[in-house]
Amino acid sequence: MKMKKVAIILILLLLVVIAVVLFYIIRSPPKIEVVDVSTGTIREQEGKILIEVKYWEHFNITFKTSPKYAGYKIVCFCDSINFTHEHPLKGRECGGYGVVDDNGYCISTGWVADTPPGFVTGMKCYLVNKGRRIEGSGLEIYFKTVEEG
Repeated sequence: MKMKKVAIILILLLLVVIAVVLFYIIRSPPKIEVVDVSTGTIREQEGKILIEVKYWEHFNITFKTSPKYAGYKIVCFCDSINFTHEHPLKGRECGGYGVVDDNGYCISTGWVADTPPGFVTGMKCYLVNKGRRIEGSGLEIYFKTVEEG
């Protein structure tokens, strides 16, 4: 009888642990990452994602996230200039026009490097569903405009 109680308690404890682990897996914030840029170079600088593009170049960015977010948009909002100055359009939608496909990829189109060469523009990108940002999905990326040629 005592062994039965111990076995039942162990089974219940195991079920609680499994439930907690599943809860944290399901509730973990979605992650976005940059996997490609059509023209330009992706670099990491001091832990920041830096995309170097030529002045007036048109380009696309490929993002990756979980396939469970298929149908969501990835939208980027202006944030900073040269890492330390607030962007004049801070908080406004400044790019990232693409929808996550069934494989978790999003090709964001319509980007143009229109800031003067040498400038670095900071953006905060989020998964968006029905016009609402998904909390915890934020990704900071920076665009450095370089000389043509």
